[in-house]
Amino acid sequence: MLRLPAALVVIAIALGPPLADHAVNCNRRTGKDAIAGCTELIRRNPQDAVAYFNRGFIHGELGESDAAIADFTRAIEFNPNFAGAYHMRGFVFDEKGEYERAIADYTRAIEIDPQFARAYNSRGVTHRAKGDVDPAIADYTKALELNPTDADVYNNRGAAYPGVPTTFQLRIIQSDPNKPQFRQRLQ
Repeated sequence: MLRLPAALVVIAIALGPPLADHAVNCNRRTGKDAIAGCTELIRRNPQDAVAYFNRGFIHGELGESDAAIADFTRAIEFNPNFAGAYHMRGFVFDEKGEYERAIADYTRAIEIDPQFARAYNSRGVTHRAKGDVDPAIADYTKALELNPTDADVYNNRGAAYPGVPTTFQLRIIQSDPNKPQFRQRLQ
């Protein structure tokens, strides 16, 4: 069952069924119907940061990086303290290999919300992709302080240590000890 934020439901109901339909589609954050719903919400309220964020998220899911970045940027313009928009824009920058821009956005998200564990993890992933192991480990450690049950972060932190195989890699080695790509990492 789709659970809309209470404020969105109240606004959608107050503005009538056609807008309610667009709000539901936009909030689903999946597929072209959602893009159309978000676009209609933006047409009706050009400063709707959440609609830009949701549409950016959808564009990102569809691999439309430039459109996603543009929408996250608009969400930030209308709500400069929207930590989630900085985080998601950073994620798209990371996927494009624009690591410095990604790190800058993750850092801004953390400045806005110092408890944003996923932003620390994402920044750690980007640091590691750049080959900066120490800042990556520091970010993973902070993410685990904030959310000690996140298995992905434990895996990321473990994988950041040079020469230390992840649990997944150990299972592969155990299943086939002759895998040269993992043996080389252990030497």
